[in-house]
Amino acid sequence: MHTVAVIGGSNGGYAAAADFAEQGHTVQWYVRSPDNHAAVLDSQSVTLAVSPRYEGTRRTADDRTTVSLSTVTTDLAEAVSGADAVVVPLPTTAQRGLFSDLAPVLEDDQVVLLCPGNFGSYLLRQSIDELDDPPENVTVAETPTLPYVTRRSDDAESTINLDAVALPIGAYPGDETDRALAVVEGLYESAIPAENALDSALNNSNSCVNAVPTVLNAGAIESDEIESFNIHRHGIGDGVYNALMSLDEERVRIREELGYDEPHFTQDEYYRPGEADGGHFYGENARKALMSADTFSEDPPSLDDRYVHEDISIATVLLASVGEFLDVETATIDSIVHIAESLMDEEYSETGRTLEQLGLADLSRGEFERVLAEGDEQ
Repeated sequence: MHTVAVIGGSNGGYAAAADFAEQGHTVQWYVRSPDNHAAVLDSQSVTLAVSPRYEGTRRTADDRTTVSLSTVTTDLAEAVSGADAVVVPLPTTAQRGLFSDLAPVLEDDQVVLLCPGNFGSYLLRQSIDELDDPPENVTVAETPTLPYVTRRSDDAESTINLDAVALPIGAYPGDETDRALAVVEGLYESAIPAENALDSALNNSNSCVNAVPTVLNAGAIESDEIESFNIHRHGIGDGVYNALMSLDEERVRIREELGYDEPHFTQDEYYRPGEADGGHFYGENARKALMSADTFSEDPPSLDDRYVHEDISIATVLLASVGEFLDVETATIDSIVHIAESLMDEEYSETGRTLEQLGLADLSRGEFERVLAEGDEQ
């Protein structure tokens, strides 16, 4: 069993804290705002509910379990202290602000897992290395997705609709992936190795499932005359499907250009599983199960939403930047970014997560691949 620090009171944070405690791990949970998390701070416990429509083998549908936690705290250092695994199931928009606080309180020999990462492993490694007295032997790794489809369903309750059945784990640098996987396998039985953190990041599906339908349904999202419009339920007609598949094909070409092996977790495996050869993160019929879930009602209330701020300015911009670096044509990826820039009057291609912003754009191809595998010694 592990001592696990769970960082953040997000939907994923609630699920991770409950899941790890139910497995028997010692859980030290950091939540930032006492007002938003008063119930778990007061009870030092959380309830894990399983959707009545749950499809999978890990849990029993409609089950409910309340588990006690070792610590629920608003003190980040207290949560991290003594943990061997530090799990960060937060939106990637929170990373830059968090990393400056997290790096100084990390301890020797810890494994940090970002869920998802969007290549945030590189940023956290930078924050650690810039410390005057950095901790030794810290491994930073990431997944391309949350390990669950989940929502916080009450003040001290998380409902899990689906569990990932294949969860790629890639470290930065890549030669530390085996160490990360050895720890993460004790938390998630679905963990599988990726080559490195970028391999993992380039399997993030949110550029397809969130970014494309948000941009292409912008008028409906902003309309005052359309009620209860949901991009996931109503916004994926044949035309939008064709566009997101075009983007996904470009994503796979980027992965292939870097030599990354299957699985590529292509989107036909989510939208049309009967026509696909591979598998999806969350298993066969994942979309059907998700669309029927009682707790899945999330949809952008406006374009000022994480589907734009995270899934375009970070995930999709990263795809565009890596494609440009590799001379892979990314017409659909670039179009989604450019349209979003016009919609929001923001220069995401300048301010988002680009290789230029990360300080990697001037490397040669060989240098870039060496850094991914071995780290940046500068």
